[in-house]
Amino acid sequence: MASYFLAKSVRAAVLARDGKVCRCCEVRVYTSEELIGGRWIGKGNRAILTFDHVIPRQYGGTTTADNLQILCDSCNSIKGSRMPNRMIRESCRTSETLDQLSDGAERMFWRLTTVADDYGRFEADPRVLLSMCFPLRVGRLKIERVEHWLKELILTEVVDTYRVGGKRYGVFKTWNKHQRVRAQHSKYPPPTSDNICARPTADVPVVEVTEGTTESRRHRESGSAGSGGELPPSAAPAPPTVPSASLNGQPSFHLWPEIQRALGDCVTLGKVLRLRDARWWLAELDANPLVDLVGELRKAEAWIQSNPGRAPKKHAPRFLHAWFARADRDE
Repeated sequence: MASYFLAKSVRAAVLARDGKVCRCCEVRVYTSEELIGGRWIGKGNRAILTFDHVIPRQYGGTTTADNLQILCDSCNSIKGSRMPNRMIRESCRTSETLDQLSDGAERMFWRLTTVADDYGRFEADPRVLLSMCFPLRVGRLKIERVEHWLKELILTEVVDTYRVGGKRYGVFKTWNKHQRVRAQHSKYPPPTSDNICARPTADVPVVEVTEGTTESRRHRESGSAGSGGELPPSAAPAPPTVPSASLNGQPSFHLWPEIQRALGDCVTLGKVLRLRDARWWLAELDANPLVDLVGELRKAEAWIQSNPGRAPKKHAPRFLHAWFARADRDE
């Protein structure tokens, strides 16, 4: 956006924050007032200062200081240029790496390939990713969910993130293996061994099958459970324990102790055998990563006690799954 469209207060705020330095290539930029007759001054080229919307206006970006940055005219024009279509190879259907991603993270992966420049680089600000990858869901999709999906892509080593000049960027690690590089220059600065960000801690864990879950299955097969897959209070098995060992380099199920305590307090849901299986909760955590499972479990139990006539007589896991999905939509 040209500088004469900006209010003087907004222009001054952006200049005070960024200085006269391009946020992308970090070159010194010059305003039109510093040029003589609109031509270059001195020896060599001088980059022209421009104001760029971080989140484009067509995707709901506002013309405020928080959504504006200083770019040189070259970087601004490259950012706005259209990149070629991407190639999709049939090997993606059997990719073990993509198979580790949740449905939402894989959806974001494919959309991100159309956002990245011809060198596989992109802005890793979650606000930008939300507006560029999901433009029709701005205002409905939470930034926290985009951050969660980006974290999955980092943990599975699909992408790396790095910082240049205080700004966060991302890059596909195997971009050159699957895509053709046609552009002569990248829109964004390159990653180096010094500016790569450390990988975050995994919070979508994998849990082993434990003796507790095996014992629960044994009770079910022996027919000792009551109708609807529930156990009498006297026959309720002890909650399974999750080992501290890990699988595939991911930690054990950190929420399981809290869920165990919550199930112990639940008069109705605490009797359901299926809910004593840690793997069921892992599937719910993957499907609803932003939902407070423990809190919603207690709310569902309180609703059941307050509405005994409407409480599920059978299929309590299905009822609880729908409860979590509704809470996820309300987030």
